[in-house]
Amino acid sequence: MPGRNTRPILKKMNRISCIDADARRVGELVGGKFDIVVARKPNVAELTSVWREIFENVRDKMKEDSILIATSFTAKEHALMEEILKTAGFRIFLNEANPFARPLEIKNGIQISVDHSIIIAKLGRA
Repeated sequence: MPGRNTRPILKKMNRISCIDADARRVGELVGGKFDIVVARKPNVAELTSVWREIFENVRDKMKEDSILIATSFTAKEHALMEEILKTAGFRIFLNEANPFARPLEIKNGIQISVDHSIIIAKLGRA
């Protein structure tokens, strides 16, 4: 999460490592390459340039056969995230509304839901 922690917290559970730190620093925090990246509800609508930087940095730390899974709160935010991922060099394999999303509210006529939509992407352009 951008700006959340200045000191990274590393939690290891068997072969899974979770890092709670500013994701813009992924290059200095992670020595190896990722198998899977999960970006659950990144705030791309309000922090577009930050998330653009994060996705570009993450791209450089992914293995060739890795996947990225990302969810969003709204359809508009989801379209923006898709654009950012494609620009960062990701190829979208799945991009759809989540039938299991949990609706939160309708604000200004826009449905806001937890995990409203989901994207699964890999490295490389389509």
